[in-house]
Amino acid sequence: MGDRNTVIFSKERLYAASCGHVNSSSAHQDNNTIELLNSNLGWKNKAKVAFIFCTYVKHQNGNKFYDLVMEDCFNGTVGDANRVQNVTDFRDLLSYHKELTSRPSELLINTEESLGIMNITKLLINPQACSNTLSSACAKFFEGHAADGLDGTTADRFPCYYTDKKHDFVIGVYNPRNTFIFLLLASVVPGGLFIFACFILFLCSKSVGVNDEGHLHLTLLKGAGNGGKSDHEDSDFNDP
Repeated sequence: MGDRNTVIFSKERLYAASCGHVNSSSAHQDNNTIELLNSNLGWKNKAKVAFIFCTYVKHQNGNKFYDLVMEDCFNGTVGDANRVQNVTDFRDLLSYHKELTSRPSELLINTEESLGIMNITKLLINPQACSNTLSSACAKFFEGHAADGLDGTTADRFPCYYTDKKHDFVIGVYNPRNTFIFLLLASVVPGGLFIFACFILFLCSKSVGVNDEGHLHLTLLKGAGNGGKSDHEDSDFNDP
């Protein structure tokens, strides 16, 4: 670990960094957590190590000295740097972190269990549920979020949407505008085809007639359905 005082778990990756300050760019920042960590002299002096789970981590501003921007963080604790000084196994770090999270006094950010709203809930990839379409929405989602944490890495996490009116499922994609457009198309297209079909039937009924011999002929919108006039008329034969 060297002089690193911050360990961040993110999916299958582990970030070990030497940090001197923590800040938040969010309007809803947790000032209490930030103040506790910034005021921890042991952490600043590298005698303590902060352990945090974050769903999203990215670098900003430089290569050698840079900022780590973290989102969706939980399970924040502070442990003894000497305890992990010579640790080389990822699972040993996880085990020590799990030991720390069992002590409420060591927590900086709440545990994942305490933050959960709906546990063991079905996920629908879209409002129409998971279907076998050409877009392969379910297969693409599984490719990016297949890790379940059973191999020792952190489980995948992703944003979802829920409602207080339904507690048996959550959805992964929610776009009211697209939903409105799809509903509009589902109503307008069949309705337009129905009106067009009725117009064609009306046009055919006014443009095609049947003469006395049963032949179809164009009436050019005149006298349709009246049978028309036959080209041959029957003559009256009188016996002498």
